[in-house]
Amino acid sequence: RVLFRSSPEQKEMLYGISVLKNIKLDDIKNYIKDCNLHNTLTFIYKSPAKNENSHKQILAQKLKMVNDKIYLCGYDYDKKENVMLPVKRIKRIISRTNDNTSINKYTPVEVEFKLANFNAAGIVEGEQIVQTNTDASQIIRGSYANEFFAVQRMLAFGDACTVIRPESIKQKVIEKLLAMREVYKNG
Repeated sequence: RVLFRSSPEQKEMLYGISVLKNIKLDDIKNYIKDCNLHNTLTFIYKSPAKNENSHKQILAQKLKMVNDKIYLCGYDYDKKENVMLPVKRIKRIISRTNDNTSINKYTPVEVEFKLANFNAAGIVEGEQIVQTNTDASQIIRGSYANEFFAVQRMLAFGDACTVIRPESIKQKVIEKLLAMREVYKNG
């Protein structure tokens, strides 16, 4: 069903503001297929930290859009951890293989945390309210691609957030807060 018809100029304008602007639609379709089949992708990746190309081998699990960027989520065989990589940094696919024994390697990071004065409209994909307390705080369980994104989400809530479990995320949040404190104290 067509909701409206647009001219080529209107299509070009809409394409120009799209998050898909610099990504080929065929590539997105292939990544979706890779995730559905749990393919292992070997590719050339432009690392933002090193500003150089490197080889990656990832078990493709999910495509995700965060802050108007599309990410490939999966298990990095070299790092032996979950990763979330911007697809625009994938320069060239070298190979796609399917090994169904690898499907269970990807496990998201589960975090349970308490939020004071939280509006349920602030819940993002992968989060659910598990308990509402009498003081209007809520216990939320979230599932995140990796520890980095879990910690970033907890920090985004500021002092309204208290991590309940796991202990590893609680410690990483504390470490990050102490490091930030040092920057402001000495800066």
